Amino acid sequence: MSKEKIPSEKWQVFSKINLLLWAWLIVGIVAYFYVLGVFTPWSWEPLGVPQSPLRTLYGYVCYLGIWASLTMLMFSYSASKPRWMAPRGQYIEGQTYKVWSPYRLVGIAVTAAMFAAAGIFRYEMFDLCALPAAISAIYFDPIVCFNCLYLGGILRAVAFRGEDPLPRIFGGGIQDGAHWAFNAIFYRWITNPNSRFYIGNVALRIAVWNIVLSVTRVASMWPGIIIAAPSDIYPVVWLYLIGFLPVSVASSVVGSVVSEFLIRTRERRK
Repeated sequence: MSKEKIPSEKWQVFSKINLLLWAWLIVGIVAYFYVLGVFTPWSWEPLGVPQSPLRTLYGYVCYLGIWASLTMLMFSYSASKPRWMAPRGQYIEGQTYKVWSPYRLVGIAVTAAMFAAAGIFRYEMFDLCALPAAISAIYFDPIVCFNCLYLGGILRAVAFRGEDPLPRIFGGGIQDGAHWAFNAIFYRWITNPNSRFYIGNVALRIAVWNIVLSVTRVASMWPGIIIAAPSDIYPVVWLYLIGFLPVSVASSVVGSVVSEFLIRTRERRK
């Protein structure tokens, strides 16, 4: 990767809109810990069995209060980066790029369709969906990535699994998309030669990114899991994650390699 000078792209952390988003996030965090303190969801009472109506309702506090606000902040951060908003290999310094450009809308449609189509494999331990998710994160950008996971997850639930889409719309779909969007931002950091996180070696970069992806993936699940089920169920959750993650990581590594190849192919055509 070339060592060209990358212009400063300062994010207005405390703009009027971002102040509202920060307030939304703070309220969500306070509400979440209030639920933890008052209802002790790791016990069977008073919220009841796993995925009971009360657990589902209070879970939305986590998803809508915390993950939705974080998503909007990441959208704001990403939109402040013209290089990120430009189509791959087509950035022109000083030019303005629309967030909801045809390029980005097509990227969302293609990656979301790929993500949903991966749902034809109903075996939960075979996470083929991580492959298109990685492409949306690395080749495209955090905004495409979130929508790939969010919209693709809803489409997968309806079209391929016959599931109720509401938990994806108001719950896990937001958390899943937000987690991947963060890692899309992280990949931009480690590919930026002027970043303190820059990793020049491609193989090392892919390895580090997938390790961070896996750690943050597990960490991001637990705020919702704590509310969704009492602590007696946690060992089962860990067994599920132990079985699920290896194939998921393999899929995301393949997606990472494909994305790096596509990026280099696109940049050679400049």
